[in-house]
Amino acid sequence: MLFWLNTHICQEINIFLFAVNNAVIGAFIFVWALIISLWWLYRQAKKRKNKELQMNFFKENNGLLL
Repeated sequence: MLFWLNTHICQEINIFLFAVNNAVIGAFIFVWALIISLWWLYRQAKKRKNKELQMNFFKENNGLLL
């Protein structure tokens, strides 16, 4: 009876640790994807701002590229 109890408890602990391990991996992937997507959005906003500045400069100089 004691052997069955110990193996049952060990199985429950293993299942719990497996679930915790999957949760940690999922959280890591989520954070990594969030960082990459925020970096991509920042890069796109920077490109858009640069394009707008370039167009304003082009208009101020009457269409002449310097």
